[in-house]
Amino acid sequence: VLLTLRSNLANQILIFADEKLDRPAENILLSAHSSVSVQVCILAPIEGNKDAKFSNVSFGATTLWEEYNKGVTRDLVVGVTVDVLDKDSRESIVQRSLKLSGRIGKSVLRLSHRQIDLGIAPRLGEHRTASFILRNDSDSLPLIYQIKPPPGVTVSEQEGVLAGKKVDPLLCTATIHLKFEVTSYGLFVDTLEVLNMSCNQYEEKREIMLYCFVDPALVVSVPLLSHPFTIVSSGDSGPVLHLPNNYAVPEVLAPVEPEARTP
Repeated sequence: VLLTLRSNLANQILIFADEKLDRPAENILLSAHSSVSVQVCILAPIEGNKDAKFSNVSFGATTLWEEYNKGVTRDLVVGVTVDVLDKDSRESIVQRSLKLSGRIGKSVLRLSHRQIDLGIAPRLGEHRTASFILRNDSDSLPLIYQIKPPPGVTVSEQEGVLAGKKVDPLLCTATIHLKFEVTSYGLFVDTLEVLNMSCNQYEEKREIMLYCFVDPALVVSVPLLSHPFTIVSSGDSGPVLHLPNNYAVPEVLAPVEPEARTP
């Protein structure tokens, strides 16, 4: 006999006969005393694959994608019809139906900091410490995270799972402690990466800039901006370079000797 499967939401629930998702679940040959597996897929808009065909699918006045980015999830109930067809006539012999349920949404990663200033270290061998908070803004879906610290920086946790904020308000956040070991003089600037590994088609990545200045001399840190440096146009005066911090090191100038005069 042959099997054909279809859902009552054909534009959103797709059923395939193979794991590569190339062949629709239509006219699948089922031999006597055998079984077959099919792949049931939920089509949802994701970043990097936001197509115009999703623009008419909405929660009221806003699109699904905008709701997903706010952490909203929705439950989905789908009916699937299984037709058993005669191999020769292709006519339906038996028809069965089943119900599938699922939840659609996305985990939403939030960070408490975009930059962390570890201050000034006067000597080698010191350890500078700080902390930041991870938060999952999804209502119901869990978030699997992974942290990649730069060389010289260690973190209290490199991976973990955050619950949805409506599932468990206490387990939807995590405080991460970091430690930087001072091994060389000068300005340390590097990036700590936090990845949302729950995304099926891509990795959602967030970055935290880390700063530290190591010098045994008297150093004054003057914060200027709260963002990494940028070059912006200022009209006729030309481009302007903005830096988040200026480190001014006092310099002792040698006295100027008076010029010798010829008598």
